[in-house]
Amino acid sequence: MDQRQFHAFLIRQNLSKHTIRDHLSRCITILDSCSPFSLETSNVFLTTLWNDDASPALVNKYVQTIKKLCEFFEETWGEKIKKVKEDAPPRILMSEDEIETFIHCKLFDKFSMFWLLLSRFGSRPSEIASLTQDDIDFATNTMIIRKTKTRKGRQIPLAQSAIEPLKAYIPTLKSDYLFPNYRDPTKHISSGGWAKDFNARKKILGIKKHIIPYSLRHSYISRELEEDAGLFSVQDIVGHTKADTTRTYYRGSLKGMRKAMDKDTFNKKLLPPTKVLHNVEESLRSFHLDEDERFTCCIEKTNTSLKIDIHIIVKD
Repeated sequence: MDQRQFHAFLIRQNLSKHTIRDHLSRCITILDSCSPFSLETSNVFLTTLWNDDASPALVNKYVQTIKKLCEFFEETWGEKIKKVKEDAPPRILMSEDEIETFIHCKLFDKFSMFWLLLSRFGSRPSEIASLTQDDIDFATNTMIIRKTKTRKGRQIPLAQSAIEPLKAYIPTLKSDYLFPNYRDPTKHISSGGWAKDFNARKKILGIKKHIIPYSLRHSYISRELEEDAGLFSVQDIVGHTKADTTRTYYRGSLKGMRKAMDKDTFNKKLLPPTKVLHNVEESLRSFHLDEDERFTCCIEKTNTSLKIDIHIIVKD
């Protein structure tokens, strides 16, 4: 097989450079092992790979390349090659306190801002890395993410907790990129750059659990869903193509189901008065106003009453 022709075939399919490189690398192994290239030899190759303790993820990558080769050779049997079932690894989440400690464990620099934005928007690391100053619009308090995994840009609101840090950070930049490469400011930071900083912070804090840069994204999505943010809104913010992907982050519970049912109009009218007071109190306390320096807040609850005293602190 002429590798150049297969290369051109993959380019025409609009695949990323990384994906094309991986397919080309794997096709050499496949064609060397599968002679002639057929359903039978491919199944033997995949079975051998599996028996040699290859991970399900690796086996499935070879399945994908075999299917691409079938398309290239115009073979119809590619549909009969099935992926093996993968058990999704558990997502390791970070609490709000862990995230704040992680961000501020070093002198605040561009990587501190990088992790702050990642934790506030739930974006992919590569999406945050490629942001430019022009992508931030303080007039409308929005941000445009252009370079995405799905190749579809998206505009999202600026998180309130990110606006002031961004306003202080952007004037210090000497590059169009929010996170320029040290060696070449005309380019943005690489995955190696943020991975190195991530591991350095883990070492400083002595973190033992297996968190990865994506843990900040996973934590954001889980946190939003647990706070009853709309599934489709979260999907749009984080750039999932399918709502089913976003749905996998929701850890359903009876408590969550009851809260959802209590919001139904018919059920609201029949809720016991004490339950209504409880729901109002719970909603107010979710704002953590007692920890917010901009307010004075006093909430007193008895079995039959709820006293609320909230004032904005006006600074001279």
